[in-house]
Amino acid sequence: MLCVAHRGKALRVRIPFIPEFNDNTSTIQDILDVLVPNLHHIDLIPCHNLGIGKYKGLGRTYRFLNIKTPVRDDVEMGKTIIES
Repeated sequence: MLCVAHRGKALRVRIPFIPEFNDNTSTIQDILDVLVPNLHHIDLIPCHNLGIGKYKGLGRTYRFLNIKTPVRDDVEMGKTIIES
């Protein structure tokens, strides 16, 4: 990513939004501090449990059962922090 940034290309970054992991002001700000100056757009991607069936079909354990899908207000809060 930094190599592309140094070439002056606009970057679009997609960040998974995970409750109790990176759903607070300080963590989002830390992420923003690391990103490069010519960042064009940030997408917050709310986590979800749609992969449960795939894991089950593969005979694997889905380790994210205890992680809840963020509510719209939480995602909007994250977007507000990014836009400020």
